[in-house]
Amino acid sequence: MHISQDLTKIIIPYQEGIASIIPHGKRFAFQGQDMFVMPNEQIEAKIARNLGVMVPAPILTRYDWRGTKPWDIQRTTAAMLTECERAYVLNGLGTGKTRSVLYAYDFLERSGALSGPMLISAPLSVVSFVWEREIFNVMATRKVSVLYGDRKKRLRKLAEKADIYIINHHGMDIILDELIKKKFGIFVIDELAILRNKSTDLWRAANAIVQSLAPSMGAASKPGYAWGLTGYPTPQAPTDAWAQCRLLTPATVPRTKAQFIDMTMRRVTQFKWVARPDAMEIVHKAMQPSVRFTIQDVMELPPTVYLDKIVKLDPPAKLAYDRLWKKAKIVSDQGKNITAVNEGVLHNKLMQVAAGYIYADDRTIYELPHQGRLDALLETVEEAEGKVIVFVTYKHALAGIAGFLRGAGYTVGVVSGDVPSTARNAIFRGFQDGSTPRIICAHPACMAHGLTLTAADTIIWYCPTQSLETYDQGNHRIIRPSQTRRTRVVHLFGTVVERVTYNRLKQRANMQGALLEMFAAQELIF
Repeated sequence: MHISQDLTKIIIPYQEGIASIIPHGKRFAFQGQDMFVMPNEQIEAKIARNLGVMVPAPILTRYDWRGTKPWDIQRTTAAMLTECERAYVLNGLGTGKTRSVLYAYDFLERSGALSGPMLISAPLSVVSFVWEREIFNVMATRKVSVLYGDRKKRLRKLAEKADIYIINHHGMDIILDELIKKKFGIFVIDELAILRNKSTDLWRAANAIVQSLAPSMGAASKPGYAWGLTGYPTPQAPTDAWAQCRLLTPATVPRTKAQFIDMTMRRVTQFKWVARPDAMEIVHKAMQPSVRFTIQDVMELPPTVYLDKIVKLDPPAKLAYDRLWKKAKIVSDQGKNITAVNEGVLHNKLMQVAAGYIYADDRTIYELPHQGRLDALLETVEEAEGKVIVFVTYKHALAGIAGFLRGAGYTVGVVSGDVPSTARNAIFRGFQDGSTPRIICAHPACMAHGLTLTAADTIIWYCPTQSLETYDQGNHRIIRPSQTRRTRVVHLFGTVVERVTYNRLKQRANMQGALLEMFAAQELIF
């Protein structure tokens, strides 16, 4: 097989089957062999491959990559996307999924394969700072419209002529009818695993858009392109894959979730299920076509050091912790009743006490003395060579911790669900590209997807999260291919509940039964 010098034709051994399907091809002699010339286009390449002639995806031989130098895994990912109307990109954190999608879209659009614009649905935190920014970096001539704000503003932005439209996941339902009427040619779902529950309005909105896609040009019977991106397709259980597959490739899974549960899970007690040994093989088979690369496939990163820093609880906090630990109930000095009625609630209350900020039963916030932890935080910040991200699992603690760091002379940006998107993006831009802020204090769930913040070399977990996905994603804001320094992830803890939680996160284990492990440990840290 040969590619012509101008990359527009494929020269392959002559086959009658191909000649009958592609009438504009021609037969000729090449170095004593009977050969055949056909256009180096999507449809022709697929036909040749189906007939056993292994020709490369046209994007690999014809595309200019917008003058950039993509990684090999980005080239492979983009090639797969251009060849598949439905596909899953399961590449891990920091592997350039965003740019791979943009390359694939740009090639298809320039090849005349699309009959409508592209719609990207993404977490709010990455709508502008990741997607809009990357589009500008790779293909600045493409017109982008970000569909954000109230319904009126979203509709006004949707009415603008653009190549690419970007919307946050939960905005789809707000203007769903209008999105359907737009007849997009490509629908990209970033962080696809958010759609692991088929009974939600979010899933139904995404499904309606998938079903409404305009067919590919020159292939009226074929659906438009719909691609799902996620590095964690099954964050809670193998069964998470079922709804995602019903959305993109419904034929690869049973019609009912109950059937998929029977295939992938085994009941061990009345309330406990465990994954079958072949569960992930079943998930892999269901989520096809797909591509999966990890960050280790890109390049060797500077090493990351994980440090546990023990901090002593202030006496009032230790007293509250001991009482809650022993009796699962304390009464604060202000008379607010704080109870723990089950394992999950008790786990959460113990960590709140350790962090120094606790919700009372009436939802007011009681601040416990926690100077020891604040001192350890400041000490860790002062040790950092680069900028610092501080993750605080409880929103009510963010303001107090940010205020403490500002009082120590640092510029601090606060990121939580209460901070508007425009303000968040300004914080991210200043942090990554400017001199301020030096520190971001954030609720980890608001920074768990897509962001590149390699201006930082240190992440400090002021208190642990109970979500492995959030923990992993949060750490990978700084552990990315553009990182040039050695990075640190520092865990502050002073109680057995925190120690066990961090251990389980590092061991990639779930939190079920963690409380029993804590009680079995008996002793506190001090």
